[in-house]
Parts: sequence; structure tokens; C-alpha cells
Amino acid sequence: MAPERHARHDPDRGHGTVSALGALAGVQRRLQTSRPEQLDQDITQALAVMGKALDADRGYLFQIRDTVVIQNSHEWAAPGIAPVQPDLKETPFSAGEVYWTAFRRYGILRLRTLSSLAAGSEFHTILTQQKVKSVIAAPIWQHPKEIAGFVGFDFCRATRNFTAEEDALLLCFAASLGSALDLATLTRQRNKLDAALGDATGRLSAMVNALPEFLVEVGQDGLITGFHQGPPLTFALTPAEVIGHPLEQVLPPHIAGISREAMAQVDRNGWSESFSYPLEIGRSEKRYSLQAMRRSAGNDSRPQGYLFVVRDISESYRQDTHLRQLGQVVELSSNLIMLTDSDRRITWMNPTCTRSSGILLEDAVGLRPGDVLRLGQDNSDASTMISAALDRGDPIDLEVRALNQHGLPYWVDLNIQPLRDPEGEIHSFMVVGSDITLHKLAEARALRDRASAMDASQEGIAISRADGSLSYMNAAFRKALGLDEDTQTETLSWHDILPEMLDTFRLAIIPELYAHGQWRGEITLPHSVRQDRHFELSISVQDEGSFLTIARDITAHKDTEKDLALLREQVQVVQSHHLISQVASGLSHDLFNVLAVISATAESLRRNADADVVRGLTHLDAATAQAMALVRNMNRLGQRNVSKRMHNLRELAGQAAGLVRPSLGGDVTLCLELPKDRIDVLCDRTEIMQVLINLLINARNAVMGAGRPRASIGLSLCRADDAHMAATLDIGRLQPDRPYACIIISDTGNGIDAAAREHMFQPYFTTRGENGGGLGLSIVSDILLANKAALSVDTTPGAGSRMTVFWPHAAPDAAPRPPVTTLQGLRVLLVNTNDHALADIAATLTAAGLDVTSCIAPQDAVAAVSAGPVDWDVVLIDHDMTPISGYALAETLLSLSKTLPVVLVDSQKMLQFAKNAAHVNGMKVLSGTVTHAALLAALADVTARKSTSS
Repeated sequence: MAPERHARHDPDRGHGTVSALGALAGVQRRLQTSRPEQLDQDITQALAVMGKALDADRGYLFQIRDTVVIQNSHEWAAPGIAPVQPDLKETPFSAGEVYWTAFRRYGILRLRTLSSLAAGSEFHTILTQQKVKSVIAAPIWQHPKEIAGFVGFDFCRATRNFTAEEDALLLCFAASLGSALDLATLTRQRNKLDAALGDATGRLSAMVNALPEFLVEVGQDGLITGFHQGPPLTFALTPAEVIGHPLEQVLPPHIAGISREAMAQVDRNGWSESFSYPLEIGRSEKRYSLQAMRRSAGNDSRPQGYLFVVRDISESYRQDTHLRQLGQVVELSSNLIMLTDSDRRITWMNPTCTRSSGILLEDAVGLRPGDVLRLGQDNSDASTMISAALDRGDPIDLEVRALNQHGLPYWVDLNIQPLRDPEGEIHSFMVVGSDITLHKLAEARALRDRASAMDASQEGIAISRADGSLSYMNAAFRKALGLDEDTQTETLSWHDILPEMLDTFRLAIIPELYAHGQWRGEITLPHSVRQDRHFELSISVQDEGSFLTIARDITAHKDTEKDLALLREQVQVVQSHHLISQVASGLSHDLFNVLAVISATAESLRRNADADVVRGLTHLDAATAQAMALVRNMNRLGQRNVSKRMHNLRELAGQAAGLVRPSLGGDVTLCLELPKDRIDVLCDRTEIMQVLINLLINARNAVMGAGRPRASIGLSLCRADDAHMAATLDIGRLQPDRPYACIIISDTGNGIDAAAREHMFQPYFTTRGENGGGLGLSIVSDILLANKAALSVDTTPGAGSRMTVFWPHAAPDAAPRPPVTTLQGLRVLLVNTNDHALADIAATLTAAGLDVTSCIAPQDAVAAVSAGPVDWDVVLIDHDMTPISGYALAETLLSLSKTLPVVLVDSQKMLQFAKNAAHVNGMKVLSGTVTHAALLAALADVTARKSTSS
């Protein structure tokens, strides 16, 4: 319902109206004389006076600021009446729509009762909360059509009928308040302008007073008529030497020419442009500006000459040059550069931004940098980070994905810096973006290449999260852990794959990772069927918090270490046996001589002795014979059974080097020169390792005793040629028609002198005093002679030594080699628990054209024959195996297939019932030393027997 349009005249309230008019007059006088700093207090007092005059309960003044209506401290309330509620002192402009409509229609708002308002409306709710029963308000106009605010009075105790006189009274009061507010505003603005003008005037005066200038007056005829100079611009000439002379006589030619050009411009335009020119003073070049204007005398407008103003602009010129250079750098820069105001809206951007975005500079002004870069929703997180940092006034640097004018994505390294004024307030922002798309593409390619490399790597590689869940695992790791290729490792964790390693991860690995960022160590994974697997693990924490795990299968290395340890132990045992044998041999030799003397003496006494003495001598002969038998048994102490078989000398040389290398230290280098091809010799593995290790240890002792820097030991292996066969031998002899393998061990020690060389192979001879045992070369000599090998020593005192061992190749087999064509494609199941022998025999058979399948575990062979008995042409088994013997395995296989040919190799002659190349219970047994040719012949024989029987 619209407010009341007319007010009735109430004669009974005439007296109140007169007193109200008096109060209004006093208020107007007070407001007209109020100073700006007292205006707020005077308005509050005026509200109180008018409120009491109108018998109102509450008075207030509201002012409009943009889209809200604000009531500051301009308020009055009668005793017992609450002031305006705090939450209503700043309300939206739309909430006062009833006021604005009444003001524009009727010029005033009169609301006698709230019943005229719609119940539940926003305005009705506000008045109800304030306990208002009637209200009257008048507008304060800023312009004829613009409302700047309003003054109102509430009646809370009872409803009120308003008179026309009260309407006029309130309108006059509102007009007085508007005038007072306008006057205060104008006064404040004038004071501000006066202060600014005074400040500018002071700065201008100071600038003019401090401005260094040189003023030159020149007549119409071009002669100098006067000048004024101030430091640092000072002529070196005196006024008498300058005044009356033409410019060309006083100034340098180029400056005189500039002055004449300025005079011509003054004649045409009344003033000249500012000319800039260089001038060398002393040893430095300075820059000056020259400007000319017309000079007149008094009121006479006719030209009287010219006035030149010269200024030193060296510093400003350097600054301008620097700014121009910076401007060119920014203009030509390939980076995206934008400047914004404090509200982060673009005020300028360089041409690179235009080329990238397709937006012209004039169109970009007022936009935000994100609009030009077209960051969009894909970078909502980045936009949030940028806004938060800039709200704090912090610079920010991050990578974002933008779109160019064609909608194609590109990557930008965005750096935003706030720019501050001398007071530290931010007045603008500088945005610099570097296009890093190529870098990102290269990074993506590198990641793809890295992923491809990880997929193709022979080492196991896995990436896991902090909770142990897997995000990547390559094929090598899957194979090592026994996982199928189609297993989704992304759905698994380490706890699922390796539950037995849970305690190790929790107690040992995780604390080390968080303390140092990486962990290295070895783990062993048990296997239910095959042997345990050993891995060397390297786990490191990545920048994003994930764990990179690299696993290297060191099972073969561990097996090699185990074999080397066993070999080292065997060599030590054999060395002990040799020592015992040599000691026993020496003792038996001496004792045998003593017993021989006793026996000869007894025999001589027997010739002339009586019967009693003869009986005693007979007992003595028996005791002597028994003692001689015991002495002969002593010769067998320390002796060991020698088992000769075919060995790859290249492999044994590498193993011997591995045993000696840890004892060399960091100052000695061991250089190996081994052929790519196999060199097979017939030998006892332990004996030939003794030879290699003893010679290498002698070489080590020689170079360490020499004390020379960069000492080295060489170990090479080759087949002996004519030059080698012509060497002078120190041990053994060579058969001209027999091939030999050469083992050459050299050192850079002090060499062997003639005296030491004469005794070097004798037992217990040593040049190292108490540190030497004197048995190494003696043992080497015994082994070489026992194997029909030889040794050549080439040494020069002070220049090192060179030991060449000649070891014979295996003698040709008497049995003819079967034709290769009969073995081509023969399917052989090879079983041997010695992995070295297994690999050696498999290589020999494969080279002969056989199709070989190797089994290191006997149970694997049983499974293979059970699955397909007809898949195998022959089974080749080594008898010396654990946990079951080869003979027991052969019987098991024959029980599965009675027609299956089986060849059993018994190199240790453990089958007492078997004879060399004999057939036992359906299997062919090869006893003793078996050459490759004999092995191939046996395979051909059993195959032929099977074909004949078929």
C-alpha cells in the first residue's frame, strides 16, 4: 500500500509547530556556521532538537554510497528508546525501495501505520524489528534527480498523524542538512586542493631554484649580447671575450650550426624545438639540450633577438637511453610480458602476447592476464594459488597450461611480481611468461623414453606410493617375483606381493628411507620349487614422495661367491695336504735311511752269532720290516684322489682372478686378457686353481714388495704357437706334436735374482723371511710335473717377472667321432646339479647340433619325462648328484618309460658294478674321465641301439 499523500492541518498542534519552526531556525544557523571537523556532532545535536520538536522517538541520517545505504554516527534516540540496530546501519539500496518511490512521487515519506505495508515484506520486517509504529522521512537531494540520502524520524510509542506544517518543517531540515554536507564536502576538497597546490608550488619553486641553466642572449644580427650562467654550466671564456662576438666564433661548429637552426625555427614559429647534442669536456662526454625563443623588450612586440636556454641533460639522457633500451628489450623479447594495475587488470602487454593470443593491445586493456592466456577451468587450482599469493603480496612462479589464438595448448612458466611504490604499497603487477612447450615436450619424450627403458631393462624397476601401493612395475621385476604378465600390479601393494618382507620393510627399510632418503641392501626371496633368489635392492624417495625401487638379481653372483668360497676352501685343504705330504715325505726318507742302517747292521751280526743272538736278530728284522712298512705308509699322508675332467680354462682363470683381486688393495691393478673362445683342457679343477692362485699370489707379493706406484699384474690366456714353444723351460718338458694352452702371469715387481732363481722351486725356500712359507712354487712344480705340463720363467732384476705355464690339451680320443649328421636335432634331456658342468656340457652338445634341454633339479627331469616320455631321444645324467644319485634318478625315469635311452656319467667311478662304457640295467654307463668326443659317441651309440631295436 502506498504511503499517505496528504497531511491534514491540525489546529490543536499549531503551538507545537511554531516552537518547531523556532527550533529549525536555530538548527539552520548552527549548521551554516559549522566547521567540517564539528559537523558530525552538530548534525547529531540537530537531530535531537528536531526530534524533540516533532515529539519523535528516534532520529537518524542515512547516506547513499554506491549500492548500500549507510548510517554512520548521525543518530538520536529518546530516553528508553533503543538506537538503530547495528545490522541495519548498512543495508542494500534495494531494501529502501519504498523510500525512493515515495520521494520521487510525493517528495516525502509519511507512514502513519504499518498496516499499509505488505506483511512479511523486507521493509515491513525492518520496521517491526525496530518497533516502529509511524515514520516520516525527507530526501536529501544531490542533484535534481539524484538522491544522496535521507533524514527520518520514528515514532515507537504510538501511531502519528502528520500535518502539512510538519512536512514542510522536515523538508526544510533535510535541505539544511544537505547544504551543510555539501558545504563540508566542498570545504574539505578546497582544503585538499589548497594543500596540493601549496605542495606543488613549493616543489616547483625548489625545482626552479635548483635548475642549473645557461642563458644566452643573441641579437637579431646573431651577435651575443649577454648571458647568465650557473653551476655546473660555466663558460671557460669571460663575458668580455664572448659578448659582441658571433656564435661561430665562440661555439664549436656543430653547436653553432644547431643554434642557427634554432634561430630559423624561432623566426618561423616563435619558438624552437629542443635540440640535444654531445660535448666532450675533459675526458668525458656530456649531453646538453638547447632551446631558443623570441626575446622582446617591454611592451614592444617586435623581435629584439633570441634567448637560448642550455641545460645539462647527461644524467636524464643516460636514464632515457637505458629506458629506451629496456623498452626495446621488452618489445623484442620472446617472453610474454604484461603490466597490470593494482586490481590486476592489464594496462600494457608486449607484441609477443599479441602474437600468441591474437588479442590486440587496445582490446587487452582492462582484461586479466588469465583471459589473455585463456587459462580456463583446467587451471582452476593454479588460478586459486595465484590469487592467494597476490592477495598476500607475494611473488609467485608456477607452470600453467595456456591456449593460443588457435585453441592449441602450450605451456608457460609464469612469474608474477608485485610492484611497490616508495611507501611499500602495491601499485601494479608485472607478469612474465616463458614458453616452455619445447621443454615440456622434451620432458614428456624423456619420460616416455624412461618408461621404455625401464620396460626393457634387465633390472627390476618398480614405483610405489608412500602407503606401499604400486603404480608401476616392469617386466623384469614381474618375472623375478613370479607374477604373470597380465597381473594388474597397480591394484596391489608390496604387502600383497611380499608378505614375508613386511617386518623387514617396517623395521629396517622405512626408517632408513625417511632418515636418509635412500636404502641399499640385499634380500633373499624363498622359492618353493627352485632355489632361493637373491636380490640387491636400491630404494630412493622421489621428489613427489613416491618410492623408486631397483632390484638386481644377484642369485648367479651369490652362487659364484659360494662356489669361489668352496673353491678357496678346497685350495686351502689341498695346500695343507701338500704341506703334510712334503713333511711326511722328508721324515719317511730320513727314517727309512736309519732303518736301512739298522737292517744292514743286524745282517752283519747274524753271520757270527750264536743261536740265541740269531733269534734276537730275527725279532729285530721283523720289527725293522714293520717300521719300514709304516714309513712307506707315511708317504701317502696328505695325498688326495685326483679327478680329471674337461674344464674351460678361460672360466677357471677368471675365477682365480676373482679370488685374488680383493687382496690387492687400491694401488695394484689386475689386468685380464682372456680369449672369447673356450680353451678346454683335461685337468683336476683344484690342481689347476692351485697353480693359478699360487702364481698370482707370488706376483702380488712381488709388486707390493717393490713399493712402486701404479703397480700391475697381468693374466692372459692363449693357445701356444711356435714362438711360445721355443721358450726355455724351468719345469717339465714339451712334446712337439702335442698342442698346449699358455697361461701367462706377469708383474711389475723387482724381478728374481740369479741366487733366488736357483732355489725358487725347492720346498721351504722363500725370500720373504718369516712372512713366507716357501711352498707355493714347490706345489706348482709338483702339479705341473704330475700333469705333464711345463713352466717357463722370464725375469729381469728390477724389471718384473713373467711366468708362462704350458698345459696340455686333452689327448685325442681313440674312439672315432660319430658323424655329426647322426646327432643333428637329437632331443637330449641333460640333468646335472653342478651348474658350471651343466652349462659346459650343454654348450658342447648344442655346438654339435643337438637340441638340449637342461635341468639343474632332478625333480624337474622327472616332471619333464612324466609330461611327455616320447619327447626325448636320450637322457644324459651325472651320477654324482644330490639329494638323489644319478643312478636312482635313471631308475625312476626308466620306470616311467622303459624304452627311454639313458646315459649315466660316473666320473668318480662310484658304481662298483659298472665298467667303462658298460650297459647296466638298460642304461649306458661312462666311468672315469669322459671326453667330449667319447660323450658324443655314447649318445650316438644309444640312439643307434634304439633305432635298431625299433
